[in-house]
Amino acid sequence: MRATQNTYTLDGTIYVNRFFDSVPMMPNPDALQEFTVQASNYSADHEGAGALVQLSTRSGTDQLHGSAWEYLRNTVVNANNYFPVKNPAGAIVKPPFKLNQFGGTVGGPIFKSKKAFFFFSAEDLQQRSAPTPITTFYPTAAELSGNFLAFFAKGVALYNPATNCGFGQTSTPNGSGGYTCSGAISDDVSSTGAGDKI
Repeated sequence: MRATQNTYTLDGTIYVNRFFDSVPMMPNPDALQEFTVQASNYSADHEGAGALVQLSTRSGTDQLHGSAWEYLRNTVVNANNYFPVKNPAGAIVKPPFKLNQFGGTVGGPIFKSKKAFFFFSAEDLQQRSAPTPITTFYPTAAELSGNFLAFFAKGVALYNPATNCGFGQTSTPNGSGGYTCSGAISDDVSSTGAGDKI
């Protein structure tokens, strides 16, 4: 089943955004009394072909109670990226990222008779971050002229996809639809007669 086929109820009423087929806004955990998930065999009172998720919120009591919480992420305590960015000295640089998700609840009686109660919940999210640095390599003057010897010095050989011969080699049709390559690969296609051109 698709996730959009699930049905959500909040305090007994349908809690689904019909435009997106999803929950409009999930209450924070401290505002929930309980929740149940039924994957099958639920009663015919509920619609939908997927699972049934029932959410029940808390209510106030005859005494004043409250709670507060925060979820913190910070650059100092974050783990390194799998592909870390390094500065010229070789040290790993973590991109700045700070996230504070916090909230609280309060509930209690409205009147001294303690026959009516209230419950209030609030949550906020603040995030400060910078985009992950992207390293861009620009071609050098030699590379713009067709000289890729710097790559060849690092063991990277360039091949012509049309002939499958390395640049600097001479390609000769072999009569069977392929090419025979002769000569050494130089990765230098800047000069005339250096072999196949890009």
